[in-house]
Amino acid sequence: MTLALDRPALPAPTWSQREIGRLEQDRPRLARLLRVVWMHPTTVVVCFGLLIGVMAGLDRREGDQVLFRAAGLAMLGPHFLDVFSDSWLQIGPVYLVLLGLGTLLGTVVQVPPVAIGVCAAAAHGALTAWLACLAARRAAEATGAWVRRAQWVVGLTLVVGGFLYTALVADHAEELILGLVLALAAVSAGRGRLVWAAVLLALATGVKQWAPTAGGILLVGRRVRASVLAITVFVAGVALLYLPFKLWGDMQTFSVQWPFPEQTWLDRVPGLAGSSDWTQRIVQGAAAGLVGVGIAWRRHGSALVVVIGSVAIRLLLDPLRLSYYWTALAAVAMVWLWTSQAPDVRRARLWITPALLVLTLVPMLPDGGWWHLETFAAIALPVFCLVAERRARPARPDPTPLAAEDRLGSAA
Repeated sequence: MTLALDRPALPAPTWSQREIGRLEQDRPRLARLLRVVWMHPTTVVVCFGLLIGVMAGLDRREGDQVLFRAAGLAMLGPHFLDVFSDSWLQIGPVYLVLLGLGTLLGTVVQVPPVAIGVCAAAAHGALTAWLACLAARRAAEATGAWVRRAQWVVGLTLVVGGFLYTALVADHAEELILGLVLALAAVSAGRGRLVWAAVLLALATGVKQWAPTAGGILLVGRRVRASVLAITVFVAGVALLYLPFKLWGDMQTFSVQWPFPEQTWLDRVPGLAGSSDWTQRIVQGAAAGLVGVGIAWRRHGSALVVVIGSVAIRLLLDPLRLSYYWTALAAVAMVWLWTSQAPDVRRARLWITPALLVLTLVPMLPDGGWWHLETFAAIALPVFCLVAERRARPARPDPTPLAAEDRLGSAA
């Protein structure tokens, strides 16, 4: 006969479990509504993305996006191979074609130019929100983290926290989108799907030319044959995207001169002082890529840290410190923060997340102070990532009580 005292005691309900139980008892209809909302983070975040996109589109009607849409529309005509004859155009063909298709559709249905701009901004917002939730879900599934929590926090932080609005108002939402695509590529590489990671990396290069700096993800796992195949796929994809413009069109992409400020980091490198062209960009990209390769060659750790390290070093060495540049870093960092199982990360993400939001305050900070703050962020973030993962024990399930999520999702 077993005494009741010999039975293991049930764990005491957490605060969230008690509150959910009370809500289900007192307000069953509200509880059902919240349960439905909780179970569909992507839908809610995409709705917020559409709203932020419309607001940004109404706030910014003229700028680089107008020129990007015009270039994309020109790609759909007989002279599409000459679209890069303007060296100012430093955007990839994949992004331009998508903008051109949207602009063409709006022109066919006779939508006013202002409305086309607002619709384009709304589409950017929806796509960013969807990618944020997708990247968070894939990364959380790979590490065993709490999936819906990751989707809610990552999605709302990037969409409502100011990053999306900052990128849209600056007319460069492609940087934020690019960061999320690179995060997806890193997650695929971390799961051993190097060829698919190479395809995503090539697609990202078709959005913007700095994406190959994150190519270190193709070396994750130290599998030589798989890495060689992935690199071959990546090179073939980039060649397919850009060689036709170089061989049969007028391509002036690499003759651009940037208005770099004086006394930047790279001005101290012999032979680079005063240069403001792709010479500096190549040195900058090579340094970022090598850092990524070094991080990828570790025997453990997340492939997302490879992207974080590469992007951070690229920004550290960039002579220009523009606000939207940092949205890509914030996107990858948020996905890593809320899906990593490293104990140090779980303890620190509650203060690192609001700290990242400071990046959205660029227009309101003095230039000098902002420069030093960015320098600190570009160094401290990858260092923290490496230290946290080095100190981490073997991955274990997220200790956050899942009973609350399970209870909210009991009707699904």
